[in-house]
Amino acid sequence: MVEKSDRMVRAAKVFIRTGKTGRNDLQLLAEQCDRLVRAETQKSFPNALDMAKKIVVQVRRQPEMPLQLALRSLGWAAHVSGKYSQAEKAYLEARELVIRIPAIRARIDRILIDTYMYKGDLDEAKRRAQSSISTFRRIKMNDEVAKTRINYGNLFHRQDRHKDAKKQYNLARRQLERKSGHDLVLGLNYYNLANTLVQLLDFPKASQYYCMAKELFGKLGFKLYVTECEYGLAWLSMLEGDYHLALRGLDQCEKNYYKAGHKKGVMLCRLDRAEAYLGLNLFSDAYSTACDAERHAKRLKLGYEMSKAAFFRAKAAHACGHNRDVKKALLRARLGFAGERNSGFEAAVRLFETQIQNGRKIDQRVFKSVRRLFSRAQLPLWEAICDLHYIVDRPADMNVHKRLAANKAVQSVPHLLARWQTILGDGEYLKGEVEKAVEHWTHAANVLDIARAKLPPVEMRAAFMRGKSDPYERMISHDTESNPQRAAIWADRFKTAGVWAASADSFSGMSERGRVEKSLAELSRQVSALSGQLGPITGTRSGVALGSHPALQKLHKQVRDNLLTLEYEKTGTGQRNEQLITDIRTYSSKMPIVQFHFEQNDLIAFIHSAGETRAHRYREGRRKIRQMIGLWQILLSRTLIDANLRSNNDQQDENRLFGELGDYLWAPLEIGKRSKRVLIVPDGALANLPWPALSHDGESLIAKHSIWLSPTLQHFGHATRLKCQGDRFGLFVGETSDLGHTRDEIKSILKLNPNAHIIENCKRSDGPDDGEWFAWHYIGHARHRSDNPSYSSLSLNDGPL
Repeated sequence: MVEKSDRMVRAAKVFIRTGKTGRNDLQLLAEQCDRLVRAETQKSFPNALDMAKKIVVQVRRQPEMPLQLALRSLGWAAHVSGKYSQAEKAYLEARELVIRIPAIRARIDRILIDTYMYKGDLDEAKRRAQSSISTFRRIKMNDEVAKTRINYGNLFHRQDRHKDAKKQYNLARRQLERKSGHDLVLGLNYYNLANTLVQLLDFPKASQYYCMAKELFGKLGFKLYVTECEYGLAWLSMLEGDYHLALRGLDQCEKNYYKAGHKKGVMLCRLDRAEAYLGLNLFSDAYSTACDAERHAKRLKLGYEMSKAAFFRAKAAHACGHNRDVKKALLRARLGFAGERNSGFEAAVRLFETQIQNGRKIDQRVFKSVRRLFSRAQLPLWEAICDLHYIVDRPADMNVHKRLAANKAVQSVPHLLARWQTILGDGEYLKGEVEKAVEHWTHAANVLDIARAKLPPVEMRAAFMRGKSDPYERMISHDTESNPQRAAIWADRFKTAGVWAASADSFSGMSERGRVEKSLAELSRQVSALSGQLGPITGTRSGVALGSHPALQKLHKQVRDNLLTLEYEKTGTGQRNEQLITDIRTYSSKMPIVQFHFEQNDLIAFIHSAGETRAHRYREGRRKIRQMIGLWQILLSRTLIDANLRSNNDQQDENRLFGELGDYLWAPLEIGKRSKRVLIVPDGALANLPWPALSHDGESLIAKHSIWLSPTLQHFGHATRLKCQGDRFGLFVGETSDLGHTRDEIKSILKLNPNAHIIENCKRSDGPDDGEWFAWHYIGHARHRSDNPSYSSLSLNDGPL
């Protein structure tokens, strides 16, 4: 039997190449040719389409062979290649040939459902679905009815009628699971059902069905269908806030699609990547990726995907300040969704238009009409988003509160749950129920921490700071006067944003850690490539550079290696607070700790000393600090531009500024001269100040104290528990082609440490991974990401780090 099958495969290949049929059964030969085309679509769409065209040419020369089967092969290859007009033409010609054979005619109608759906002709797609089901029922082919229901479900899913789609998929599933021999179709049903369950917020079942489909496709050897399931799982990860896995999954899926010539798959990966970047607040990357996805969707004539890309483009353009593009992109999105009859996304566009026009407030009439569209479109996620926007301005509307409490999306999607809990806390606080408010805010912060724990470690605190779901600031504000130590802890957690792990040993028994660690190197390469897409190179200390966090940039590698957490809310967050209290008491018994935090326009200093904590508020401190750093920037710029004209006046001006800064910041701290060491935990622009050079009462701080700096208390705590055995000093020279004083800087450092290990033309692979080092020093350019400073990078000779 196997020998006969192999012989038929060889005969089919000869026929495709030469047109010779030999003594083979022509029907069996045509069926084998069809199988070869379908198998080739799992490897390469272009090759499959080319093969199908050759088969049609050869069959037209053989009147005895079934032309309708060859045309169906061509229609299938054209359909999966995204050439829907070509597919329609082939299918309709095949249909005319079998017009008097109901079963085959209905099968062609079934595949035409998807073809017309992707062409945007939804009425014709619906007509074909109903015709196919009616025919199969009449001739009592129940299995074929079930298969058609899958295509009908796809049509409902395309229109965001997910409950209707789920009903069709489940009817098909029950029929197909009764008999064996339907593995491929059953796998497709599981996959499509999972897509719909994601939209209906049933994430556990969606994941289960994706995995069941993936297993079936794997057994059958359908690699591209396996990729489809992996794509679905990446999409699910993104909705759950696990952008780490989502970005990695999309990257691998795009490679698989590209290799197979699946242009639509490549475009979909880019479209979802744009959505992921929006979720990470990487607006520049979201904008460029959405533009790219829209171009590809237009080329493929995919109206729905083109509209979705335009919508993402508009949201990113608004965040980036590309105001002229916002209106044009929104218009394309709205018209596109209207043409596709997708009321859900049409409502999403209207909601966003209202937000940017009215400063986030929603007019009551607009709210009701938009929400009605979301409800009709069966999109609980968007219903929740709409209600959460509305409740901020109308907190007394109990009907909205009840809907939110019953909405699955609020419990399933982390940033929605955090926002909901924050809003509930705000309501309790206004009623005077302070402890209940703190409970809600704490819950929200814990949810955000857990979600952020899954993010790329270099992301730090920018992601998931959505809208008004920022419980940290509320608790800091509430506790600063009454419980400054607890306020200081929340300020530190706010900075680390849930991606801190105090010790690698904490996770030694967790299998997840091994998997995540393997992905970190790959992820860091993605982030490095990402960070170099936009942003000017500058050799001067501009205002933009002064607004970044060089302390965090220096710790980029430690962040990648050490700031990984997989904690769960029930065990992680409370222990972290207790550990921080213990650490503060221990460290402050040895030296004073000054922990700064910007709260709106004010600057707060938490002074930890001898186990106790007090707070000092600098009213309008943000404005004052910004003004002084602006003056320092002018002095630096003047020095860089007029280096040959530098005079004592420049030095005096800088010293005078440092004295003013020192008196302003240091005097209220009341730190005595006996304190030999002082730990400073700066915030924002304060991280860029030359603290030892500041002076107080006419004397520089370095003359009185040894100044230690740390980005957070948790960084310091982790660092003190590490014992560095190495004494090597690394000097890394990156991209310095237009920097004039590189050699002078190297000479100065060598005077301090003649044994410094110098790496010229440093590449990313030259990172100090071998053994322990005492210190590293970097010379070269840096790229600042204004849309997300935590993705700023150092410019090495083979790309950004």
